[in-house]
This record gives sequence, structure tokens and C-alpha cells, in this order.
Amino acid sequence: MSTAARTQRPTDISSEIFFPINSAGLWFCLVCCCVVLIFTLANLNGSSEGVYADLGWGPKADVWIGHPRGIRFDEWASQTPAILNQVLKVNPLGGNSILGGHDISLTANLQSRDIVMLFRPQLWPFFVFKLTYAFAAYWYLKALLLVIGVFAFLLMVTRSNLWAITGSLWYFFSPFMQWCYSWPSGLPEMIGSLCGAIVCACYLSVGRNRLAICISGALFAAAIINFAMCAYLPHLIPLSWLALVFFIFWFWGQREAILAPARCQWRACAALGGLAVIGSVGLHEYHKLHTAIQIMATTEYPGQRKYAGGMLPLQNLLSHFFLWNESAWHYPRTMPNICAAAGCLWLAPLGLLALGKFDLEKPQRWSLAGLLVASFFLLAWGLLPIPAAAGAPFGLDLVQGNFLVPALALANIVVFCLIASRIGRPLLSKAALPITAAILLFMLVVLSWTNARLNGYFPLDALLIAAGAVTVLSYLFLRARRNILAFLIVVPQAFILGQANPIERGLESLTHSALFQFIQAHPDAKRGKWIVFSNHLELSGFVAAAGCDVYTGLHYIPDADHFTLFARYGLDVRKLNRAGFLVAHALPAGHQSALEAPAVNEVDWEVSAGDPILDEIGIRYFVFDKKPSPDETAGLRMISSVPIDGLWLYSRTR
Repeated sequence: MSTAARTQRPTDISSEIFFPINSAGLWFCLVCCCVVLIFTLANLNGSSEGVYADLGWGPKADVWIGHPRGIRFDEWASQTPAILNQVLKVNPLGGNSILGGHDISLTANLQSRDIVMLFRPQLWPFFVFKLTYAFAAYWYLKALLLVIGVFAFLLMVTRSNLWAITGSLWYFFSPFMQWCYSWPSGLPEMIGSLCGAIVCACYLSVGRNRLAICISGALFAAAIINFAMCAYLPHLIPLSWLALVFFIFWFWGQREAILAPARCQWRACAALGGLAVIGSVGLHEYHKLHTAIQIMATTEYPGQRKYAGGMLPLQNLLSHFFLWNESAWHYPRTMPNICAAAGCLWLAPLGLLALGKFDLEKPQRWSLAGLLVASFFLLAWGLLPIPAAAGAPFGLDLVQGNFLVPALALANIVVFCLIASRIGRPLLSKAALPITAAILLFMLVVLSWTNARLNGYFPLDALLIAAGAVTVLSYLFLRARRNILAFLIVVPQAFILGQANPIERGLESLTHSALFQFIQAHPDAKRGKWIVFSNHLELSGFVAAAGCDVYTGLHYIPDADHFTLFARYGLDVRKLNRAGFLVAHALPAGHQSALEAPAVNEVDWEVSAGDPILDEIGIRYFVFDKKPSPDETAGLRMISSVPIDGLWLYSRTR
């Protein structure tokens, strides 16, 4: 950095000191890009679609590291099949998908022929590469967007390449990110895009370099569009509040630089241009999606779903310190699954205890204040029994407690890294050991209380490991052992959680299955709708992955276009009016069709293959997961003389 730059006041932010990346930061970004390229060329991904082989459908997956995880159900049973279906169906890359009609693919994080794809780089590979290589690139571009986005945000706030690198990897390898990485909500690219948008917005407010201002305006528009199109409100809302509160405090703290006349017109034009792009694309997408939005808003689930505050109990947050002892099937049974149990290493309180030991620069003080205010705002909703009506003006009535974790974890990491970046010498010398011992005792008490609230799920050794880990990190923090501290924050989490998703080559359980090969050899099978008769929710995804238009399976919006038809046949449309899985069970010919809703996200449909309602819907092909009786196949003919992957395939005789 030049002498002139060093002598500038903190409010006079130039491009040089706004984003002070050095060779280590550049190498970090380059290595991340190279890893994505290598994994793409090697055709490697993290899908758990190999579970299909474990269920008896398709060949065994070519897994290199780890193993397919059934807990990744949303990925291998719905999202990955939907991605393949978008490419292989009779109308490739169309707006409608197996997840629903009315262009729902645009908000389902699926590739589609639409202008919005220009702003969704994680989906570009599907327009360029062969299918499995495109999927590999997509899988790791999500990670790249997350890591680089968080790195840029941290670098802007901390001005430390070490802690920007540490914080971005810490966030990536945090339990909640690793266990929730493959959610259909697009969590990695959502968070990475938001972080990039924050950085661009902040530079647009104070930047001096004309080229950088123009680039920031364009990137801001792209990042906001990508963030918004992830479209999962329970995650979008807390993250949006975090970004908004942070920027308000940033704006106030930088008001002198923002209002300075130098390059003010350039900044205003770039900002307005970015907002114009966002508005234009937003209006275009709303025009295409307004029907889908209306359908979703009027569903029994999730459209009418509302949450009150207080759904993130304190013991749930504190249980995240047990990350060293949790796994896919080892987590407190007071929580529904590992995704709900997973969180982050909450070290921000440790950093705040040392806040009085040094001074922050003015931009950093305001950044810290914004992060803390946003965190307390979100924590209040998570911890306190606030009525849903009180959260409605802020959109928080749509946010269940554990969906606050991504935003809270981001704030936690940025706060700790900001404070750690300011430590140049030990905070304590002679008193370090007594203070560390006090921290150990404190953590033992807190974690013992937490474990008691979790019905004593964790054994004594897990409690000692969790308390000991925090104590070691605290000692290194107090002694300003920055390199070792950064290493121990990142590497153990990477080692323990790096196999939350497997590494496999290709998608062989799907693309090398006998069913897949059969459908590709008989392309006419893609021209009619399919119905799957099975108790297995995931079987519809297996059939859809071959390119078939499957009527059953997961739907993000119900088939509202056929509500009138269902009602005409005497079926209760209210039971059908929900997003989730549609599961069909075969009845013998002549039996009355019926709908049941055994769970909020599932609809069971008892129907015979010869029921005229199926003909009106357009069902031409039928899949049975066991040999059907003659009564169940009346009026049908087999389209394969033998079962394929253990499945019996039929079509209408006419």
C-alpha cells in the first residue's frame, strides 16, 4: 500500500484500501477456481444419488470418497432428478418442470431458457457442457460463489487477507453449511451472492475509480438477481435484514465520503443503472411467475404457514458447540434431523469480551455496530415468544427458528474475524492461564446445562471435548496466536465435516441405470405423462431423471390447473392444495379414487390405472414398483417384456 493511501482518513476510502487484497488473497481465489476446474474436468460431484442403488434401482455409484447419504433426500430424490429432467425431457430447458407448471423452474434453482439465466452463473454449465460434467461444474460453482463472496465481504470489513480466508473457509465448513449445502433452496449461492451484493453496494457508495464503479454497478445487479431468484423466503428474509441493517450503519458511518462530490455522479449513475436492471428483470420474472406466486400463496401448505417467535431455543444454539460429536445419525433427538441440529462455532462473544483492548477504525466500528444490531434483532425473534402477528411486518412470521442460523452464523464469523484481525499482540500475558481456566469452567457449566435441556443426549466425553475445544481456541485468541488459531478453526471442521456429502464420479446410479437407457432408446416415452404407483416417495425422481414427464413426486406448487377436474370427480381439492410429494397407490379397476393428506408435505392418491381422470390429465405411462395384479392393469399393456430395474412399465392400449 502506498504512503499516500496509509495517510488517508478512514472515511476517504479509495479502491486501494477499500479492498486491500494481497498475493495470499489472490492465490486463495486462484486455488479455489482451480479446484472447481479440476473437479469439473474429473466429472466429480457431491450428489448422494447412489442411494438409488442401495434401494435396488440402478447400478452402484462410482464413489471416490465418503458414501451416499439418505439424509440428503431433498437432493438425490428431487433436485438432482429435476436438474437432469430439465435437460433430457422432450422440451429441454423449458420453464415448466416436474416440480410444477407456470415457469416454476425459474424459482426452483433449475436451468431454463430465460434471460434471468444470464445472472445465475452456477447454472451456465448446463448450456455449455455435457450433462454430468455440467452437473459437476454446477455443484462446485455453488461453493465457489459462497467462498469468494464471503471472502470479499470479510476482506472489506476486516482488511485482513488472513481473516478473510479463514472466515470464508470457516463458514463453508460450518456444520449447517455442509449439511444443508445441497438443499433445493440454493443456500450456498444465495449467501455468496448476497455477500457480493453488499460489497458492491458499499463500493458504489464511496468508490473513486470510474471503471471499478461501473463494474460494481453491474455486479451488484447480477448478485441481487441471483440472490432473489433463489426464492426461498425463510432463508432470504433473515439474510436480507442482515444486509439491510449492515448497509444502513455503513451508510451513516460513511456519510461524509458518500456525499463527497468526487465521482458522485458516476456512483449515482452506476447505482441507478444497477437498480434499473434489477427492476427490469424483476418485472419480467414477475410477469412470468405471478400465477405461480398466487398458487403458492393460497396453498394450505406452505402458503398459509405462519410461525411465532421463540422457535430457536437457547439450548439448540448452544448445542452447536457439540459439532465435534455430531453426525448424520448422531444428534439430539429433540431435533428432527442433523440439518436442524447443525449450526456454527459461536465465537463472536469471545471477541466482544476483548473489544476494549484496542481501537477499531471508524468504518469498522460502524460495520460492527450494524452486525450486532442485526444479530440481536434476529436473535430476539429466535429466542423470545413473540406473536406471529408482530413478526408479520418484517416477514419473520415466515421464518422458523433454525432458518435464522445462516444469517446469524455469517454475522458471528464476520464479528469474530473483525476483532481477531485487530489483535497485534497478546491481550493477556500472566493472566492468560487463569482466564483460560475460567473459560473452561464456564463452558463446562453452560454445556452441562445445555445437555440437561437436551435430555442428556451427549455423554461426558463429548461435553469435555466441546468445552476443551473452545478453551484452546480462547487461549490462542488471548495470546494472539493468529496463524494457529486460524488453522484450528478451519482444519478440524474441514476434516470432520468434509464428508457430509460424498465425492463421486458422474451420476451412474441414474445415467447408467437400465431404466435410463430404455427411455433414451424409446424417446416416444417422453411424450406422455407418467404416474408412479409406489409407497416410495423417491421412485418418481428416479423415473423423472430419465427425462420422463412424471405426474407424481415432489411439486413446489400443486397442479391447480386440474383442481376443477379433481373436484368434478368428487375429490377433496383442499387435500391436494399443498406443495410437497404426490404419492399414488394403485387400486383395482372400478374402485373409487380418493385423496388423503397424511403429512403437511405429502398427498396420497388412491386411484386405478383405468380411472378416466388419468386419461383427462394426460397420463399415458404407468410404473409399478411390484408386479401388479390383472385387476390393476386392466386396459394396459406392458412396454417391456421384463421388469426394468425391478419396475413394471405399462402404457395405455389405445
